[in-house]
Amino acid sequence: NLKHKGNWGYHDSEVLMQVYRDLSGEELPYFSSVLTLSSHEPFDVNTQKSVNETQAYYQSVSYVDRSLNAFLNACFKDPSFDETCFIIVSDHGKYLNSTATHFGQREFFRIPFFILGKHIQKTVPDILDLCMSQSDIYNSVLDLYFGESDKKATYSRSIFRTRHPQNAVFHMDEVCGIIQKDRMDWLSVKKHEIDAERPLNDRDSAILAVESEIISDFFQLK
Repeated sequence: NLKHKGNWGYHDSEVLMQVYRDLSGEELPYFSSVLTLSSHEPFDVNTQKSVNETQAYYQSVSYVDRSLNAFLNACFKDPSFDETCFIIVSDHGKYLNSTATHFGQREFFRIPFFILGKHIQKTVPDILDLCMSQSDIYNSVLDLYFGESDKKATYSRSIFRTRHPQNAVFHMDEVCGIIQKDRMDWLSVKKHEIDAERPLNDRDSAILAVESEIISDFFQLK
């Protein structure tokens, strides 16, 4: 029944409502993952043509927001979703032609993160950390529901525990780094980014150590 398709696939409003229809009859328990794409370049969900890229981005994000609102309203009115936990998170930020959102700034990596559901509206504890990673979601959910963590998930830390280190490691094309609540450091093999980072600092060795450990673990998994 999906009709409106963009560069990355069908637009979010249609996809999300199809997800609602599919899951409303699903046997419990289940896990479902949905990728929204309408707020990604080239922002072809927009109908206005005489706008710059930043304006097109804001319009597409507004569209995704309305689509998510319609989806969640439908779910919250449906008793079959009474025990469902919804987690909404982005994968990365966006440069918006401002100094604060330029790569290498903390705001470039600031993303939305929501935990929603009828049954958890008043039971989710406060999130204590100021800086977290998407990898933390796994053990945070285990901690929220079962009060425990999976020790095999080395890079996943519960955001509900005071021992969370309040940092995040990030990887991009030929770039890696560490973000903390009060600073951010990164390394790159791209010359113009290396020049932008100078002078090199005392965190570079720590970044390389973490990166080496992650790469080693990855190849052991394979």
